[in-house]
Amino acid sequence: VEGNPNPFFDMILRNPNFADMTQLDQAIFLGPTIVTLWIGNNDILGSMMAGTDQLITDAGSFQSDYGSIISRLGSETSAGIIMANLPYVTDIPYCNTGDIVFRSVAALGITDPVPVVFDPNFQPVDFDPSEGVLYIPLITEETTVQHLLLSGISAYQAGLGVPDSTYLYDHYFFPMGPVIGGGQAHAIEAGMQAAGLVTSGLPLTGEYTLTETETTNLNAAVDGFNAIIGGIASTYSIPLVDANVMLSELNTSGIDGYTGKFLPVAAAMGMPTAFSLDGIHLSNGGAAIIANAFIEKINAAAGSEIPLINASQYAGQYSGGAAAKLTMKQIKQIESVFGIK
Repeated sequence: VEGNPNPFFDMILRNPNFADMTQLDQAIFLGPTIVTLWIGNNDILGSMMAGTDQLITDAGSFQSDYGSIISRLGSETSAGIIMANLPYVTDIPYCNTGDIVFRSVAALGITDPVPVVFDPNFQPVDFDPSEGVLYIPLITEETTVQHLLLSGISAYQAGLGVPDSTYLYDHYFFPMGPVIGGGQAHAIEAGMQAAGLVTSGLPLTGEYTLTETETTNLNAAVDGFNAIIGGIASTYSIPLVDANVMLSELNTSGIDGYTGKFLPVAAAMGMPTAFSLDGIHLSNGGAAIIANAFIEKINAAAGSEIPLINASQYAGQYSGGAAAKLTMKQIKQIESVFGIK
């Protein structure tokens, strides 16, 4: 990677002892016989994590850089190449775990699903049981919110998005009744506080949410990049792993007994997750699944008989060695947030 924007690159690549060579330089230097190439996710991922569609790599630059990589691998090595395309970044746990809080608040005249106030166990707070199910929506800076990012859950625990009595008095009313009075607003706020919420009255800012338009644009960018990747694979007759379809399958029917849901949600389903605790990177089991997809392409292309990995052996492995104790603490923290034992 030119410019080494991540300080860990030098650590992994052993630079400057390796003459400040890029990943591509070092791969070529090793004289590989097979190269697996799965790149491009970060060209969209960073934009999604920032809660925007404005930080996506330009498609022309993406095509130029990707084509240059393939050209160098083809001219400077004799390696067989296996490529993979990109999943939708909105389909990973970092983006869609928070969607569990989306509910209808028709009692307030809002018929489209919106994120609503929920207690620490992720149960929507019914602020007036005598009237049936009446939910208070989260306060969001953006409208037409489609995804609440994982980072937004931490912000929510600190009180962002939770209305206070002043906000309730100024903004909410029952369609068939009077404007919420001061006494009623204070009672509702007290109820939310009793549910363990911090009533700040401050909105969840745009960095924690994705709107419908942002979601559409992010997925369209993935489609565009995948068209570029698919075109290059076709031009050079390079086998292509369809990671996009694989993630969709993970989130619906699962693969090898794994799901694409976040750890606590997966645990509640009685399944291991293919993702690590950050909701972005694959767990060891998820890495085994994608490795098998590459192995199948290699075997088909080369006539080899590389055995597939038994993915079930890696269920529950998110890190090892010195980080194991820290990982268990993280799991306990996440379980407590989701109210899952």
